[in-house]
Amino acid sequence: MRNLPDRILVAPPEGTDLRSLPAWLKERAARAPRGWVVWLDDLDRHLSASNLTPALVTELGLADAVVAATIRQGELKTLRPSATDRVSSSEGVGYAVLKTPPITIDRSWNERERERARSSGDDRLAKAADDQRFGVAEQLAAGPLLQSTWNDGPGGGHPRGYALVAAAVDLASAGLASPLTREQLHAAHTTYLPPPPPLPEGTDQAWEWATCPRSGTAGLLVPVDHEGLRWRAFDYLTAQCSVPESIWRLALDLATDRDRFTIAFTAYDAERFDIAGEAWRPLAEEGNPEAMSFFGYLLEKADQLVEAEHWYRRAAELDDTHAMSRLGNLLRDTDRVEEAEHWYRKATELGEPNPMVRLGQLLRDTDRVEEAEHWYRRAAELDDTHAMSRLGDLLRDTDRVEEAEHWYRRAAELDDTHAMVDLGDLLRDTDRAEEAEHWYRRAIEQNDTYAMSRLGNLLRDTDRVEEAEHWYRRAAELDDTYAMSRLGDLLRDTDRVEEAEHWYRRAAELDDTYAMSRLGDLLRDTDRVEEAEHWYRRAIEQNDTYAMFKLAFMLWETDRVEEAEHWFREATEQENIHAIVGLGFLLTSKGCLEEAEHWFRKATEHGNTNAMAGLAHLMAAKGCSEEAEHWLRLADETKEDD
Repeated sequence: MRNLPDRILVAPPEGTDLRSLPAWLKERAARAPRGWVVWLDDLDRHLSASNLTPALVTELGLADAVVAATIRQGELKTLRPSATDRVSSSEGVGYAVLKTPPITIDRSWNERERERARSSGDDRLAKAADDQRFGVAEQLAAGPLLQSTWNDGPGGGHPRGYALVAAAVDLASAGLASPLTREQLHAAHTTYLPPPPPLPEGTDQAWEWATCPRSGTAGLLVPVDHEGLRWRAFDYLTAQCSVPESIWRLALDLATDRDRFTIAFTAYDAERFDIAGEAWRPLAEEGNPEAMSFFGYLLEKADQLVEAEHWYRRAAELDDTHAMSRLGNLLRDTDRVEEAEHWYRKATELGEPNPMVRLGQLLRDTDRVEEAEHWYRRAAELDDTHAMSRLGDLLRDTDRVEEAEHWYRRAAELDDTHAMVDLGDLLRDTDRAEEAEHWYRRAIEQNDTYAMSRLGNLLRDTDRVEEAEHWYRRAAELDDTYAMSRLGDLLRDTDRVEEAEHWYRRAAELDDTYAMSRLGDLLRDTDRVEEAEHWYRRAIEQNDTYAMFKLAFMLWETDRVEEAEHWFREATEQENIHAIVGLGFLLTSKGCLEEAEHWFRKATEHGNTNAMAGLAHLMAAKGCSEEAEHWLRLADETKEDD
């Protein structure tokens, strides 16, 4: 308000329909010769009932009002559409308003701001500035005092009052944004009452304790209207345990349609998929396409693909682009590629970048690279960072490295962590290790575990083994299986076999095929052949050709030649060069020299020196001494080059 000191502030209560506000302001224009400020605190709580649209904001401006609003970052991230989103009719009002570029204000003041507060002459500001444990707004609203009172729990002498507040806190934590009446809180609070003795205080005494302002500012429960009919928990109070079942159910009973979306998202994040489904299903059945799409996604995650497809189709037929993309994904994953392409193309007609990227990937997977590039470019030009990365991948794979770098950089500079890692990989492969390290570290600042592993690889390759181990461990401790495997490799190479086995096992038990194979190698090398075989077979179930080759070799060593040959051939069909060579030697041992020669020759085309030596042996046995010498000489020269 410092910049607009002469304007009059209007702060509509939550739940107010704002469509009549422009006329109200114009009628009272004489009272505000310098204009108005319409203040919508916690904008997300106004969206359901306010009927706020960009057009209404324009009307308010014509009534000489500046509209200012606040919203927490978490709520904005959940509700805000992308810059290119079409406004879903299901959202009605409010949704489009959130497209306005926000101004982010840190809840904590910086040192310069704190110094100004200390010298302001306002004792409250000075005290708030000196305590850096809390944001200034929290301090001014008596946040620390209220949090301390709340932390005392039901044992603080007011068990019923605590229960009333706990009900409000947990209903908000469950995603219920709508304020609550005293009667609703009273009906919910019994869940939190401790068993007697002692008996809880009386209802009126409990209400007085819960709503009494501390330090003259706010109570544990705060009113949201001028009459004190509707209430919510003080903003900074946090839930002290998981939300009870009865509170999830009550939240659904009390929810508006907008609340149902928030409850569904909150429940999904809490892995309460049953609650999420119950929140979305009624909206989907009422014809809300956004709810249909999300409900379909929930069903797909539960492997209820037929029903998921049903809801995706219903939403897609109502022009919901997210549903079109998800339907396309489901169709592609169930080998209905032609129909998947149809829905991706239909979604692209509405200007959404995400289906453009999906269509690009489908086209690339079906060898239509030129058209894939077109769609990646279309989406990238809409500032879609995923498209930029995909385009970078395509360009790099088609030897256009310089342009690939351009797109990786654009995405990385827009804070896309995957692009940072991709750019790091490209720089590393073009001998710019120092800059590669910079981008890996940038991605690590956003806690990207793959970047930690890639940095570990770079450090290990530049003989900084101790620091490499640090980053592998950081990522492994965050359950990154690639990092676990790489850490296992490092530990094994530095003779810490027991710990290497621990990390291989952790990754293998999380279904990492590389770790299964490496664990098999370690077990085989420590004479635990039976368990090694188990892990090789587990990796083979995921079509790991290295495991096929290693199992085949181990079976051959234990005289199970027929099965060994089977796995050599399986891996050979997938062009595993080591298996091709192994099959050649096994066939040689069986006297199948003509076929052995075929496989050795195939492997020599890839520069394999063992195949060259095997072929030389066969040629010598056939009396072709000149050709035998040729292959031995070539094998030696190839080894020297390596």
